[in-house]
Amino acid sequence: AVREGNKPLEEGDKPTGKMGKRKSIPPREFRTLLQEKMRLLKVDNSFINRAINDGFSGG
Repeated sequence: AVREGNKPLEEGDKPTGKMGKRKSIPPREFRTLLQEKMRLLKVDNSFINRAINDGFSGG
């Protein structure tokens, strides 16, 4: 049984527009793209290997 508020997606709930049409890319290609964008934004490369909430307080 599915709980209310946690129902499966209906046909009308599917993503639309550009985001809904994106295809998956291989991990190697994703990493290359990520590194390019990080260089563009001047983000330190060490962030790639860091856990998401590393260095942030819990509260």
